[in-house]
Order: sequence, then structure tokens, then C-alpha cells
Amino acid sequence: MNTRGMLMDRMRHMFILLLFALFASASRVRAQVSMGSRPQPAELAYKVIPDFLKLPSNLYFSEVSGVAVNSTGHVFVFQRGLHPLVEFDENGNFVRSFGEGLFSRPHGLRIDSADNIWVTDNGSHFLLKLSPDERIIMVLGQRDYPGNDHAHFNGPDDVAFGKSGQIYVADGEGNSRIVEFDRDGHFLKEWGKKGSSEGEFQLPHTIATDAQGLVYVGDRENGRIQVFDPEGKFLTQWRDIGHPYGLFVSPDQHIWMADAVASRVVEMDRGGRVLGGFGMGGRGSGQFAGAHALAVSAKREVFVAEVFNWRVEKFVPSEGQTPPAAPRHSPSTDTFHSQLSPELQRLSDAFAGSWNVTETFEVSASQQGKTRRGTASFRPGPGASLIEDYHSNGSAGELKFLALLWWDRSAHGYQLLTCANNDGCHLRGTANWEGKEFVNSWEEKVDGKTAVFKDSFVDISPSSFRLVSEGTADGRTIWRVITKYERQEEGVFVTIPSGHSVTIDGKVTAGEWKDAQSIPVSIRNY
Repeated sequence: MNTRGMLMDRMRHMFILLLFALFASASRVRAQVSMGSRPQPAELAYKVIPDFLKLPSNLYFSEVSGVAVNSTGHVFVFQRGLHPLVEFDENGNFVRSFGEGLFSRPHGLRIDSADNIWVTDNGSHFLLKLSPDERIIMVLGQRDYPGNDHAHFNGPDDVAFGKSGQIYVADGEGNSRIVEFDRDGHFLKEWGKKGSSEGEFQLPHTIATDAQGLVYVGDRENGRIQVFDPEGKFLTQWRDIGHPYGLFVSPDQHIWMADAVASRVVEMDRGGRVLGGFGMGGRGSGQFAGAHALAVSAKREVFVAEVFNWRVEKFVPSEGQTPPAAPRHSPSTDTFHSQLSPELQRLSDAFAGSWNVTETFEVSASQQGKTRRGTASFRPGPGASLIEDYHSNGSAGELKFLALLWWDRSAHGYQLLTCANNDGCHLRGTANWEGKEFVNSWEEKVDGKTAVFKDSFVDISPSSFRLVSEGTADGRTIWRVITKYERQEEGVFVTIPSGHSVTIDGKVTAGEWKDAQSIPVSIRNY
């Protein structure tokens, strides 16, 4: 192989990592891990403040479905008794009750940045926006008329707000969709349907947004959180985290979840890594029965609404507790991040695994008509990076390839460090999605002339896809190689207790399976 061919070959294969190391956060990895050895999340050190909310003697809570805190620290409660909305001051003293006669089945409660109060009634199928002084200033949906068009809901559960004032409604009980409106209540779009694939829902029960505008949907019956961009484009999903009944994004941009099935409160970072949790089932002080919604203050105080215990409990960090520490960045660079980004996770969820590869050289000065066959496999790297191992051989010669990939938020692209055929390691540029294709373009000198190269991953499916690698100079094609990827069939079945991991042929697996069921080995977040 001449120098130019080797350079083109190396550049083409370094980009293979750029897509497929992304695919690997949930990948089968080589490790020595035995059944039950998967690290468990830390127990957050929290204590309950007994009887924090002080109700008047003639007022009682029934099933409490929502809780929220406004900018002054006042606590609002949404409940299914005679007085649906109740306000308390920052010390838990009763302030007022209101909303009597408006609701048939109170459900979601949120307070926006202007201290407006938003509530959903999933029994009468509408949403209200109330001013801080109790005036109704917006109605979405039509009371007692369920539907699935732009003007009607069927069991709306929750509401969240975008950076530009968008209103996102989790229309979950009947329609399994997200409906988006502008700040004035004009319909913009909807997405989702009933199902278990990406962008589908089995009861989208709760919804929240972060400072960047990402939308987090608690897909309750599918046992996952799905993450979307502000326009509703699917980015990633987090599994093995429990059943999301309530979601809340705290001021430090951590995602908190109330899980009524596990009777737990869970804290996650923005990459979906579980930092810890607390809580247990029961009827006593500090225990949960139907943990349905939650709110978290800047002081990390946690307020939990309980449907079956008819109350809101306040929890505060135990004395001396500090927030769970995230892994530190590499001391030599600030571009390696401490957890998988939604962008990285998006690809790994869909394409994790091992692949057989077949390369066909259609246009090449020295390799035209030749082929190579081999495999590609993936494993975690330092920080939030991913590593690809690539090895192929054939009439086009042998290629060994190792690369390191991570998501660079500042560049809003995928960064890559590549090492091919023991020819040293080099930092490369960035790449991104172009529609449904994942594309990288760059320029380099070939025989003293500037050539433009483009790698496009097309026809992507869970079982196969193609990499089309092309180079042009002076308006003519000087390089075109097609690489076909086909997923390797594992053919392994195993029974695994929920929440555990197991070593199978040296590969760690961790899954979304159910107890005591035999299923194909399936990799998710390890």
C-alpha cells in the first residue's frame, strides 16, 4: 500500500470509531464481573422533618398528587380533597387554600419562573394556568371532553416549560403523547404514540426540562426516562432506573425521580448516572406509600407528595452531608466529561454490540477492487469516553485500529483521538448528524493537492448499516470505499435477577429484564 492509500485508509477507519464508540456505552465489555457484583447506588443521607406542613384543624389532605415550591420558598400542594390547592410559607405555616370546585381528579402541579401555578386534571382532561393571586389566565384542553386532537387531551398528567416559553404537556393516560404549545397556548407539534420503541410511551406520566431545554419524559410503564431535544427529537433513554412517577430538575441540573413502585427518591446526573437515593415503603414518618411527585430546592431540600399516605413530607440533608461526587475530569484536559452525554447515549442505546465488517474498495489508486473482512468491538474508556478496537485483513492488507471518542459540549460535536497501524495517535476534528445520516468531512493534501473527504453512515438499523467513505479532488472521485456492518449474533440466553449483572464469556451484561425470565442477553447501562 502506498503512502497516500495508507493515509486515506487510516482517516476512513478513524471515523468508524466516531460513530461506533458512541454506540458502546451500553456495549458488551470485557471485564471480570460476577453475578451480583454491579456497584449499587449510594444511599443519600437524608432525614425527614416530621409534620413540617401545618394544616388548620378543619382542613385535611386526601390523596396528594403534586407539590411545588415558588421563588419565595412557599410550598404548594395539589390534592384530591375538598381544598385542592393549598399554600404554606417557607416554615410550613398554612397560608391559604383555593381552587375549590374546579377539579375532578387533581394530578400534576408545576410553578413557572414567574410564580404562575400550572395544574393538570387527568379526570376532566384539561390544564389550567393560574396567576399567583388565583386568577385563571390560560386553559388548555376542554373540561370533560377527552380527545386526541390539538384542542383536547385524554388524561393529561404533567406540564413543563421550555427555554423559549414552550409548554410541554404529558398527555399520558389515554393518548401516550407529548403535546407542545407556544407561550401563548398555540399548538406547535406533538410526538409519541403507545409502544415501547424510541419515542413511544407506555404512559408518559411526568415531564421536566433542564436549563439547556432538553425534555425528560418519565415513561412510567416502560420503566425508563426518555430524553428529547426542544423540538421533540429523540436523543437517548435511561433504563434500569425504576418507574418514574415524578421528575424534577433541581437548580444544579440534576434529575430527581419519585418512584412509587420502589418507594424511593433517586438522584441522577444529566447523563442518567444514578448518584444515589433514599426511602423505603411504609406508613411511618419518613417512609413512602405512593411517592408520586417531588420538588427540590437549591438547598437540596426534597418535598415528596404521597398519594396513599395523604401527605407531603420534607426531607433535608443530614448534617455534614455533601452532594454525591462525580468523577473528576482528567487533570491533563477538560474535554473528557464525567458521564455519557445524551448525544453519546443516544447512539449507544441503538447500536451497542459487536460487528462483522466487510470493506469493498470501489475507487482507490492502489487498492481498487480489493476487499478486507474483520470485526469491530467497543469498550469504555477513561471518563465518559468510549474506545473502539478494529481489526480487518484481506487483499487490501491488514488494518489494526484503536481510537478514543468523547462528546465535547463546547464544540457541540464528537471529538476523536485515533491510533492506526501503530502510526502514532492524532486528535481529529468534530462530526455531527445531518438528518438521518452521521457525517464527518475533512480536508487533506494528496499529491500536493487539497482533497475533500466525507464519511457517511447510512441505512442504519439495529442489525446492519453501511459506511460510505468518499474523497474528491479537482472535481473527480479519488477514493470510494463501502463498508458493510452486520451485527454479530450472540445466541446466548440467561436468567438474571433484575438490577444485577453477570459475566458470560468474559462480557459484562446488565439489563432491563424481569426476575426469573430467560431472555437474550441485552446490554443497557452497566
